[in-house]
Amino acid sequence: GEKLFDAAGRWGDYLRTDLVEAAGVPLANIERATIGLLDNSPNPPQRAWVIWTTQPIAWEQRLDEWEGGETFELTGQKVFQRDGIVYFAPPTGNDRQLVVAPREAAEAILASSGSPPRLRSELEILAEQSDADRMINVLFTPNFLFTGGKEIFADEAESLKRPVADFLGPEARGGLLSLHLDDDCFIELRLQASADRLPLVMGKEWRERVHEIPSRVSSHVWSLTPSPYSQKVLAQLPRMTEMLERYTRAAVEGRETILRCYLPVEAAHNLALATRLALMETSGAPALATQTSSQPELSVQEKLSQSYALKIPRGPLDQAVAQVSSDLGVEIEIIGGDLQLEGITKNQSFGIDIKDSTFSGVLREILKLANPDGKLVYVIKPKEEGGPDIVQITTRAAVEKRGDKLPPEFEAQ
Repeated sequence: GEKLFDAAGRWGDYLRTDLVEAAGVPLANIERATIGLLDNSPNPPQRAWVIWTTQPIAWEQRLDEWEGGETFELTGQKVFQRDGIVYFAPPTGNDRQLVVAPREAAEAILASSGSPPRLRSELEILAEQSDADRMINVLFTPNFLFTGGKEIFADEAESLKRPVADFLGPEARGGLLSLHLDDDCFIELRLQASADRLPLVMGKEWRERVHEIPSRVSSHVWSLTPSPYSQKVLAQLPRMTEMLERYTRAAVEGRETILRCYLPVEAAHNLALATRLALMETSGAPALATQTSSQPELSVQEKLSQSYALKIPRGPLDQAVAQVSSDLGVEIEIIGGDLQLEGITKNQSFGIDIKDSTFSGVLREILKLANPDGKLVYVIKPKEEGGPDIVQITTRAAVEKRGDKLPPEFEAQ
């Protein structure tokens, strides 16, 4: 949990600072919290909290002790107000619960005598599916994300707006995102589609959008010129998203599409850190305390000669190549058209377990497993004229036809 807080940056700091300040008690004494974003268009959304503490607190006495504001009665309830924010214990007299809200919202809450607010029908249904035992539940409507709640995409998060919109699509009417960490990292996303879309059809469409995430992430990561601080972590992000996609299962319950994924527990903070660094590098913000390196940048050929070991279960060629590419920190592209001319497919399945080798040695062994006839090779060349070198997997016949230069390890064969 601490690693996830650290990796999440300002989002983790929000829970450590804003939430603690709102509660007026240490984080260790906060059992759980419901945080609501209130539409305040055209201004940024306002926030309201309901905070449950682990230990009972005499709130009326605590409110009298707080400074920097005033204590008075609001609709017959004793409250404390500071900077337009109202703090009060609920009318039910629960000594482990504190409500924090802007004044207008506080008045509405007190007037409701403790009744929960009415939500849109999609959110009412999704709220019933939420699980209080999970560490994080995020209930949302897509239209709020891009209108009254657009401040969520402020600063470096701006580059998330388009991919989130593309993933949810115009069909989504409500969503519930859950995260839980114990022996595993469990992630669940429930989505309600518009009434004119068949649930089974949308289930397939949203699962296909999950399938597209690794390639989109990989393309974006390769387009960046990351700082030395971020390079190593970002090189792993495509592989992380491949694991996320591989272990995601889709189901349909009623009108809900459910996407569930189990990953090793370490995946939570690794995904959070890699995502945050990718956003910072995309926005041009300094990636934390950016470090400089006195070491010159290695060429692709020099990187390929570095020591490497690889063990993966049975899988297709493109999956094995993607893992090597991620670990190498260099884009590796399979020229599918060249392979098709030789009758070679990317779907042949094999496993690999190589120790004490190099990136080049492992990559050549993968090509040999995919085609024992030795037709597969790789070349090192820019993907686009004037661009950085990448590794392209092709065939000997295609290399000869184009006049490309084979690396020394192939010329010796």
